[in-house]
Amino acid sequence: MICGDTWFLKKFSRSEAQLRRRDRRANGRLFYKGTYKDDKKVGPWVDYWDNGQLWSKGTYKDDKKVGPWVGFNKDGTVGSSVTGTYKDGVKVK
Repeated sequence: MICGDTWFLKKFSRSEAQLRRRDRRANGRLFYKGTYKDDKKVGPWVDYWDNGQLWSKGTYKDDKKVGPWVGFNKDGTVGSSVTGTYKDGVKVK
């Protein structure tokens, strides 16, 4: 289903509903893509700069960053502000 510039894909199982979301900017490029479960970010998540380059990628659990994350500068080089290992939303390495 298309709603404005956003694509939605709903998946239902016995006890949960998930929403995979890909939002696009006015220029048609992706802004982010990821999955929501119970209104929280879960699983793999990717954000993009307005020029189409990756901004960050990693994993969420219950709306908090977990595990390895990589952040990128607008020119595509690895940046340091997001890059690291996260536990319960806090950068630990």
